[in-house]
Amino acid sequence: MLEKFGERGKERCHEDNHYHMKYLETTYKLDNLKIFTDYALWLNNLLTSRGMKTQHIIDNFNFIQEALFELDNYGDKQVQAYVTYLEEANHILKQQQL
Repeated sequence: MLEKFGERGKERCHEDNHYHMKYLETTYKLDNLKIFTDYALWLNNLLTSRGMKTQHIIDNFNFIQEALFELDNYGDKQVQAYVTYLEEANHILKQQQL
């Protein structure tokens, strides 16, 4: 990924992850999964129009899940909800690839 998108792409990924976390938080606070899945679909449309692949988003969401699994407070209800939201978004994104 770094070879294809360079340092600028790396910076964008960092920014995107910040937005992903904000959307996860909002989804949790409003208890509305559709907020995150709609965001994931919007993000997919935006990024694929700029040369990325849906799989890049899926992979990134998987990396976020892995990081959440490693948290000391993984058993926390909010953290587990985030994992569920990411799983559901990935499920929907995988359907977009078909």
